[in-house]
Amino acid sequence: HPQDNFELRKALALDGVSATAVHPLIEAAMQGQSNLSDLDEEPVRRAMERGRLVVTACGEEADATTLANRLATIMKVQDTAGLAIALQRRPLSESAIQQLQEESDAAAEAVEAPNQARALELMSVVGAKGLSADHVILLGCDNVSLGYVTPKAFFVGLTRARKSLQLLVNTGAGGGTTVHPFVMSLAEKHVRYRRFTKANGLQDVGSKSEFERRFASLAAKRRKPASPKS
Repeated sequence: HPQDNFELRKALALDGVSATAVHPLIEAAMQGQSNLSDLDEEPVRRAMERGRLVVTACGEEADATTLANRLATIMKVQDTAGLAIALQRRPLSESAIQQLQEESDAAAEAVEAPNQARALELMSVVGAKGLSADHVILLGCDNVSLGYVTPKAFFVGLTRARKSLQLLVNTGAGGGTTVHPFVMSLAEKHVRYRRFTKANGLQDVGSKSEFERRFASLAAKRRKPASPKS
């Protein structure tokens, strides 16, 4: 599905194209109001061609081992034998492909008519897909709470907000020890870092690195065992 910009972005990442190199491509597509796949750029052409080869192989090879070996010649496969076993257990039928798309939230970037949420609603990230609200608060943005959230599901959560978006990270939330990498990957110029304590209330934190350092320090203090009483 080359028109799915997020899927093509993942293909570019798997091709070794850095985020720094992809950024101007995304900007060019947005300025031209086009899909990434429409750009006549070498990284995009290479990813598109590799995708076509994969689709052709999946359509021509019925045997799982043969298909796995062929795919290993097209793209980087760390465990060809393991891939063959996975293909045997879950052949690439139409229903299986559809299920894979659903599992990875492939429709996250699909154009949907925004539905207005009620005044206050608490829901999962995936459950919020297709909804929008003026103000959105995303809870538990630590390495534990977001441990099983896919990048696309996180993207769904970010794009529900129309006016303001707050990402909350709590050192006492389920044992989180670090801020989740999804949060730290956000462009610093678009983020305001703050901390809240009972003693001092809400305070600004200077930078992304300082915010990450403070969180790690607080998490370490929570993990430190209490000194035994004499």
